[in-house]
Amino acid sequence: MTFVSLRDIHCDEETDEVGDDEIYVLMSTVNLGAHVNVEGIPIPVPSFDVWRFGIFEGFAEGDTKGQPFQPFWTAPLADPDQAIFVGSVIENDNGVPEQYQHLLRLVVPKSLASSIGEPLDLVRSKLVREINEALNGVDLPIPFALDDDHVGTQELRYEPPELQRAAGDLVPKVLSCNGDGGRYRVTFDVSPDIFGAIRDRWIALGAGTSPVGRPVSGETPTFDGQGRFMNFSAGVISWHPETGPTVCGGPSTVAGCRSGANSSGIRSPTSSAAAAVA
Repeated sequence: MTFVSLRDIHCDEETDEVGDDEIYVLMSTVNLGAHVNVEGIPIPVPSFDVWRFGIFEGFAEGDTKGQPFQPFWTAPLADPDQAIFVGSVIENDNGVPEQYQHLLRLVVPKSLASSIGEPLDLVRSKLVREINEALNGVDLPIPFALDDDHVGTQELRYEPPELQRAAGDLVPKVLSCNGDGGRYRVTFDVSPDIFGAIRDRWIALGAGTSPVGRPVSGETPTFDGQGRFMNFSAGVISWHPETGPTVCGGPSTVAGCRSGANSSGIRSPTSSAAAAVA
């Protein structure tokens, strides 16, 4: 399984609105590899959703706002043609963000349906264009549910080498959106696949909100060759046949997880991460 998530948003220049900006991001996601079973026969039917991140308040020039780990893609992703990701940066003015989210949930399937049979490049470009047109077209002179300011919309497009790297590393990618006088950069991460007992333990701990944080590498055999471990932003989770999954946070326990020595039950109480999950 591959995770794609929004890491943070950086303001290079505020929009023309009065006061600090209040920014949110809408991610339109399409799974082109989805299918439904009809009398036991798999029929390709793309699935989609629109995710909202923010509102991030108090944006001034030079500010960066982080987003807790909340992946908007949690499925295998070896082929970039399997998915379409479109990010839209919006400044909250007098509008209701949920209304824009619902609007795009109407725009996306309509665009996909009208593109059936067309080459994939045209499907992608048409979807981005129609999301842009929908968001730019909602600009009313009086306060209304749909009266926020569209900064910009871009496709988040991965290449095969980037997805290959993501099998064992954290791969960042930046989208730049300029409009309404503002310039923003949004950083996204592709996180490595997580399997089996290590994945189950991580999810049980709270996944991206757990004390060990987000995954930053693929699974690696322990030094004794009997187990495996995975690096996270604030610790390590290992699996060994003698102990099952183990969470490690301090320097000594991390070394033990990676070597397989924690099969003897060695733990370090010095790490807040380890203490929180022990």
